[in-house]
Amino acid sequence: MTRCPDCGGETVPLSRKFKPPSQRPVQSSKVVEFLVANGFRFDSMTDNGRAGKYPMTMAAAKVFVARHAHRIARQNHAGR
Repeated sequence: MTRCPDCGGETVPLSRKFKPPSQRPVQSSKVVEFLVANGFRFDSMTDNGRAGKYPMTMAAAKVFVARHAHRIARQNHAGR
């Protein structure tokens, strides 16, 4: 297990395309934590044939998780 050098928390492997939020808005960090806790690792994804974008607010993140939960279930099933 790898630890964050800043806070000492456990790190989670994310896609190379992940761009961390600015350190100023704590809300952005909470959105990332919420998405990661729900199985999203910021991999590329499409939404109706277009490049999908990850949400920036907690309200949008909750809708996003509900809308795309089937993707995580499919990934977890494929990894078994």
